[in-house]
Amino acid sequence: ADMQAACAFQHQVNTQNPTPLAGGVKLRVLIANSGSDTLNNSSASDGNVATVAQLISRRVQIGNLDHILAVVGWPKSQESENAITVLAAAKIPLIAQTASLPSLSGGSSYFFHMGPTAADQGKAQAQFAYRALNAHHVLVMSDPNDPYSKAMADAFSASFKQLGGNAPEDQAYAFTEGQTTVDQFKLLGVQNAQVNHVDLIYLPGLDVDAVRLAHALGEESRAYGWSAYLAGLRILGDDRFDSGLLLGNGVGSDAQLAQNYPQDMQRLIFTSFANQAEGGAQLQSVLDNWNTLYGAASGSKLAVPVPTSSALMVNDAFGVLIDALGQATGPLTGESLNAALVVIGTGSIKPYQGATGQLAFDNNGDPANKTVILLEIAANSTSGQNEIKFVGKSSSAS
Repeated sequence: ADMQAACAFQHQVNTQNPTPLAGGVKLRVLIANSGSDTLNNSSASDGNVATVAQLISRRVQIGNLDHILAVVGWPKSQESENAITVLAAAKIPLIAQTASLPSLSGGSSYFFHMGPTAADQGKAQAQFAYRALNAHHVLVMSDPNDPYSKAMADAFSASFKQLGGNAPEDQAYAFTEGQTTVDQFKLLGVQNAQVNHVDLIYLPGLDVDAVRLAHALGEESRAYGWSAYLAGLRILGDDRFDSGLLLGNGVGSDAQLAQNYPQDMQRLIFTSFANQAEGGAQLQSVLDNWNTLYGAASGSKLAVPVPTSSALMVNDAFGVLIDALGQATGPLTGESLNAALVVIGTGSIKPYQGATGQLAFDNNGDPANKTVILLEIAANSTSGQNEIKFVGKSSSAS
């Protein structure tokens, strides 16, 4: 999906008349393949990100014959951490479309990330839970071995308590991303939720964790069919829930659970960075270009692939780069581009208006007031099939 977004953006820029790039130059996209990472972000393995970053750095430092001005990616926080210092030494800005660990903030004047920080997401999630879902007592689960899960849980709990809610964190509610089973979730999540009689379960985890906990809750509810409490209990998660797996897409036992028990998946509500239902003129322009490009490629006979949240963020990562290039002074280099990125949204320079909302960076390279999207799994009114439905959006600063 990220490659589809890069291709679509490049096509839009290079066919635009007049070109948005100074001197009539074209946008050239190079693909740096750092290999596959492991299943979840808690692992120390990140493919060969550092090696690839060093390769890019050397290409720039020996004359930059490839005309490399910036790097878009990597999507995960621990991948980005292994590239930031190397690329900064070569004065090449790195824009990460979805990486948002707190440890990334302020790590380099050449690093920017598109997604709101864990603190901002946790604050927005707490507001959604307390105000939109009317939850006042939440069971907070987390994976203590994953920095992202722990940061999200801490941020949510702190913000939820400030609003007046009760959100205790306890080691008894700990799970392991991608490994905790349905039966284990019954003990860790569902039974603890019943004992504490919470209004909501908060699970900062992966899509597979969402499927398993939702099914565990569904099974327990069916076993106690008389319990209106269990029937209405829902699960709130973060951006990593935003996956077709929750709709039963893919292969394997987890996809099969989502296919066979769609009613269980309808307990899931989660935040994300972007969604095609968010609306707005800029987003519609991106969708029109996307549908034209990939509709033609499929011969208008196959369904056009829907741009994912990550794809929309990649689109805006390229978009803010082009916006900055138009304002850079002097020769186009990584250094002059970086200087232009830093001042977007300051003084008389307006924030970049992207498909996912306005974008400007603060002194730590964090997005200022980035919108957070609330989504849920719901049955389509026509087909009856589950779909990811847009619920609303909130400024992380609100």
